[in-house]
Amino acid sequence: MIARIYNSKQTILKFALEDIFKQFYNDFFIDDYDFIIFGINSDYPYKDINTSIKKILKTDKFVAFNAIDLFCNANTVEGIVALFIKFEKSGKIDTYYQENFEDIESCYSYLSKHKDNVNFILSTPSNKIPNFLEQLNKKVKNEDIFLFGGLSSGYLDRDEL
Repeated sequence: MIARIYNSKQTILKFALEDIFKQFYNDFFIDDYDFIIFGINSDYPYKDINTSIKKILKTDKFVAFNAIDLFCNANTVEGIVALFIKFEKSGKIDTYYQENFEDIESCYSYLSKHKDNVNFILSTPSNKIPNFLEQLNKKVKNEDIFLFGGLSSGYLDRDEL
């Protein structure tokens, strides 16, 4: 796997994404990617992130999470950090979207079929998430499912946590 990380400190979301897009295409080390993982500072408008990435980078091969503190190499960045991943052999990333947080069985079924994968759970802000994760944990408790999760960090007064 080849991975490159880029960052932008532009304060306007559109300009920050364009800056990262330009850095990627000016880099001769990696000329294509299979997936992008974005860490995005909480100061950017939360609701514009997905549509802006799709429009500016012209891709849906990404996941983005909200964070107060971001790191690029050994530096803290107040802006956006993007990890571009390119698999050299057979690796790939699949994404699964859970629309209904009452439906534990769909997610459990997906995870059971993908036991050999490393599974990450990222979430949009919702007060239903803690209960969903608790119920999911009970379902996968005695199985060999590689599951990682965490909280996206944001501000409580903006419904980002």
